[in-house]
Amino acid sequence: MPTYYFSGLDRQQHFRLLAREGAMGMVNALTVGRPALLKSMAAYPHVPLVLDSGAYQGNRDVVGYARLIEWLDQRFPERFHWFANLDVLGDMRASDEHYRKLLSLLPQHLHPRLLWVFHLPPGRQNARERQRCLERLASGAMEHVDFALGGIAGLLRRDPSHVLPLLQEVGEVLTNAPPIRVHVFGVAAPEVLLWLRVQPWFWSADSSRWQMVFRAGEVLRLSGEQSTLASLGLSFTAEECAANNIRTILSWLGGATPRELVFPATRRAPAWSPAEQVRQREVARFLTRHRGRAARFEYLGDPLASPQQGFYIPLFTWQRRQYGLINWPHFGDLDLNPNQEWCLVWEPRVEGGEKAVLLVDGTPAAGLLSHDGSFCHFPFHLATEVARALTEN
Repeated sequence: MPTYYFSGLDRQQHFRLLAREGAMGMVNALTVGRPALLKSMAAYPHVPLVLDSGAYQGNRDVVGYARLIEWLDQRFPERFHWFANLDVLGDMRASDEHYRKLLSLLPQHLHPRLLWVFHLPPGRQNARERQRCLERLASGAMEHVDFALGGIAGLLRRDPSHVLPLLQEVGEVLTNAPPIRVHVFGVAAPEVLLWLRVQPWFWSADSSRWQMVFRAGEVLRLSGEQSTLASLGLSFTAEECAANNIRTILSWLGGATPRELVFPATRRAPAWSPAEQVRQREVARFLTRHRGRAARFEYLGDPLASPQQGFYIPLFTWQRRQYGLINWPHFGDLDLNPNQEWCLVWEPRVEGGEKAVLLVDGTPAAGLLSHDGSFCHFPFHLATEVARALTEN
């Protein structure tokens, strides 16, 4: 199972939660020297840590950052798995200069733990720019066994529909590289983590999303939705809800599905009330991102069946099969919502002349069984869970 680092640690309560849940944390270079945080780190010595450079918050002091890394390693020997490079957002040349400068300032034994960071482009690129970016990534993957990808968090905010297609291109480059381990900064979206977890190069990820209960009183649900306790009609402490968020994120990476204090997605209701819309908003946003992925479906073996217009949403690729969902039975319904029923489909490896069940834009796709089959008629969140379970069996 890949590693997940829960970031934003700045008080003892956070360390207590991670220690209780057996989770790992990320601290920021701009706050790690505060006495209260140092005291918390000492009080919970078995919580593994990594160090974020604070570049996103404007840290540019290379010399000071090198001194901090060395001081932390002396005070907490072997506590930190790695220290992120003090990169410059959007400027790989300056980031590489900082990396080389840090290597010159740090003692030799810390060099393997200094993590080079490659920045994905902040927006869409033309074909030539994208090719140059991927070539630079391929070159970096040849030079560094362990490194990190930055820029995904910003893309998820600005252009979420571009994230998975971009990661698929990145994945093709990294899969062809020598054995490597890659950390992905700032990811806590289930659709992205479900895809990442089956990539051979994926090592770890991080996010502060688990802290939403402290900021906005919201909890994470297995579907990726965010809900307030008031809307759920529940009463739990902030720590209990934060523990729920930790378990939920870990379940997306392949941990055991938590059985307590993890709020299920809303069941299908006869009417989609305003309150239901609020609770479903995160999944609805995800579906909206894929509004352009319309496809035509044609059932094979049924002479009376005619092609239907619907939506196909790719989830991830596993053992040469691409798993995805189609909405059912609402072909032609362009107003996607998570209360629709979804069917799980995948690209077949046809053997012995076995026929696929349907065509998706003319390409055979298997996995959509008969109405009494086991892969039909799931709500969206459960369909994604079934797809994930298939990779484990």
